[in-house]
Amino acid sequence: MALLHSASIPSEGDVLQVKATIQEGKENLRLLDERIALLRLSLLELEQHREEVQTYVTRHEAVFSPIRHLPPEILSDIFLTATNGQCMAWPQDHAAPWHLDKVCSYWRTVFVSLPKLWSTIHLNLKDDISSSAYQFLRTCLDRSRNELLTFSIMTGGTGTLLCDIVDALVSCSSRWQSASWDMEMLCSVRKSLSSVKSSLPYLQRLHVASSQAGTIGEAVLDAFEVAPRLTDLSLIQIVYPSQLLRLPWGQLTRLKLSGNTLREGEFTRILRQTPNLIDFSTENERVLEVTSEAVSLPHLTTLSVVNKGSYITRIFQLITAPKLTELHIHARTAFSPEHVLGMLRRSECPLTDLTLEASHDTDAMWEENIGIICLLAELPGLTKVDLRVLRASDAIIPRLTYRVNAPAPLLPCLQVFSLEDPLCNSGAALETMLKSRMTFGHSFKGENVLRSVSLKLSKPAPPTFPELEGLKELADKKGLRIEISYTYQHSVPDSNRASNVTQEGRSHPRTWLSFLAHRVIRSRTRRYKDYLAMF
Repeated sequence: MALLHSASIPSEGDVLQVKATIQEGKENLRLLDERIALLRLSLLELEQHREEVQTYVTRHEAVFSPIRHLPPEILSDIFLTATNGQCMAWPQDHAAPWHLDKVCSYWRTVFVSLPKLWSTIHLNLKDDISSSAYQFLRTCLDRSRNELLTFSIMTGGTGTLLCDIVDALVSCSSRWQSASWDMEMLCSVRKSLSSVKSSLPYLQRLHVASSQAGTIGEAVLDAFEVAPRLTDLSLIQIVYPSQLLRLPWGQLTRLKLSGNTLREGEFTRILRQTPNLIDFSTENERVLEVTSEAVSLPHLTTLSVVNKGSYITRIFQLITAPKLTELHIHARTAFSPEHVLGMLRRSECPLTDLTLEASHDTDAMWEENIGIICLLAELPGLTKVDLRVLRASDAIIPRLTYRVNAPAPLLPCLQVFSLEDPLCNSGAALETMLKSRMTFGHSFKGENVLRSVSLKLSKPAPPTFPELEGLKELADKKGLRIEISYTYQHSVPDSNRASNVTQEGRSHPRTWLSFLAHRVIRSRTRRYKDYLAMF
């Protein structure tokens, strides 16, 4: 101990004594480590044994679980609620409803004996058609008993097995409620489907999709001609649908057309055959009519058009809809709203909901925004507006802003406003507009007219707009729900692109043509300038 508390140099005897003390301490450490290891092993064994006993106790406590007292009727309702919107799908996955039969034999019994769970079927056979898929379908059909069927078939091939699957569904055609056929070779099942004619008493929704390579040729598919309850129809990529498919057009209330190949006059012919339409959607259709008369759709309330600008113009020339309340337009190329305005004036419709996505063509950005302003100016009754445009803050947003000693802005009844701008410069104009709406935009009862705002803005890094940060606190006070989200724009088109074209046009012919098109569109918008002066 004296050596531990001093700086003295140990003698040879002290060295031997200290080494012996160290060796004795190490031996004690070894013995202690062995005892600790034994105790840890004993503790581990005890913990494992405790887990086994706990599992044993828990399993026996399950005997008193309240769920055991649920009758199968209540458990069936729980299953149906838990699997709402999900279907029996092939290839099988481990999601609901398949995991319900893995709990216990009682659950499996209830699961298997619940027809409604087995009445919604989806078969994806595009990658592989195996005999197991047919057995799966037969199982679903058998267990669904007398429930009405909702099914969808996706396949890219043909063969005996596909015909067997179609035949199995055809045998239950009297229970079809919603049928979806998506296959490349529709002609391969035409013969099998022909036997369902006049055997579709409950069919309400029909979806037929094919490719141009898989059309039915000159043969007419009349399997769905007699379906007294069919009101909802979708036709995707069908060649000459009105001639190759016999359908109860006159009773349809909802129609979706997408990517179909139409002959001249066929689009108008379809509209004339469907006078009871309430909801009509057309996407990427080559509408070839030029001089046809507008078709009146007296019950149409919702119209959705996705197409190139030139085809959008033709479509709106062909429609009159006096009850239209909801309009959705997505222009894939630059378009003029002139014929949209013409249709709205001709229809004198009470439009309240407008969704408009411009082409996002920077060369036509200015002209399209002016067209949007003209369109909004004609629709003071709009209550819900969703705009997806470029640089809205430059021209559109200022015309929605309340100003002191100035005429009322556009859209005085606006309640729900959504804006998606992938090329936003700043949030200053948006902040001014929203604050003015919250301050001056009140109904006759004193309530704030604007109730919900959603902004999705993008610009080069950093994608933030500090001007908008203080809006949420003000919105909470005014009872306004506001959502603001930002996305990073990796590359933004050069705003001076048009001026650069003159230098590079000769070496880039497509760029030069784009510049010329830009000039043509700009000249066409001069007619709007006097009109816009009022705003």
